[in-house]
Amino acid sequence: VNTIQVTSGAKVEIINLKIFGGNGPKGVVWNLGTLILDDVIIAGDGSFGTVFSNDGELDLKTGSSIWKTPPTTGTVSDIDNNIYNTVKIGSQWWMSDNLRTTRYNDGTSIPKVINDLIWQGLTTPAYCWYNNDSTNHPIYGAMYNFFTGADSNSHNVCPVGWHVPTVADWDTLTTFLENNGYGYQGSGVDIAKSMAVTLGWALSGTPGHVGNNQGDNNLSGFTGTPGGLRNNIGFINRNNLGLWWSSEDGSAGASNRNLVYNSDEVGESFNAVRWVGLSIRCLKD
Repeated sequence: VNTIQVTSGAKVEIINLKIFGGNGPKGVVWNLGTLILDDVIIAGDGSFGTVFSNDGELDLKTGSSIWKTPPTTGTVSDIDNNIYNTVKIGSQWWMSDNLRTTRYNDGTSIPKVINDLIWQGLTTPAYCWYNNDSTNHPIYGAMYNFFTGADSNSHNVCPVGWHVPTVADWDTLTTFLENNGYGYQGSGVDIAKSMAVTLGWALSGTPGHVGNNQGDNNLSGFTGTPGGLRNNIGFINRNNLGLWWSSEDGSAGASNRNLVYNSDEVGESFNAVRWVGLSIRCLKD
């Protein structure tokens, strides 16, 4: 723990903390010795509280306890009666599971495409399971091409009241995490570990990477899973990559965000091949 700013007032101490090594607190217990034990709990929004002492002094001593409270969570169900965990990150509610529906929320079926040659070059919506094995779906969800969740599609693949995130939606998420101490070394762009699930990634020997010391991952509760992708050679990179579509298209290709086992930053692409199969996360309207 590094105390980087201390300001004093009448019987009030406000402490801004920066945590090195990965996980910052979402709540703080100060062991004030002979002073009053103060209990400050922050509801998982990344902010810090004001600590009050009984004599206007605060002594951060050896043995002070710091812990994080769980993020605010919930559930939502889709048209197929799949139930998804959800998490509030900043002002946004995100699914913390990959989408696995086989129908749009109006009941329209999404075509399931198994054959690799048919999948390649599709310009219409489709889904599949990784390795065409439905037993993968509880953890990794389904894989969808871009057209399934595109904002130009008149059908919504997400549950009613939810949508496939736009580029701006993704930016809101990552900016919040960067500015609120979710980076591996505090505030900064090295937020990938805070979004990645705590197991199942390929191993990395570099501190701060998603695949290093995975038990420290997922401070945000986003629970990004390494579901891989489907491309022109088949299904690849499960355990190495997690990739999620944006709803927006561009002249060079579609957009997505991604986590990689040997990186500490959230990747983004604005030229993805549209028929490639990636995961989808939904965001509450």
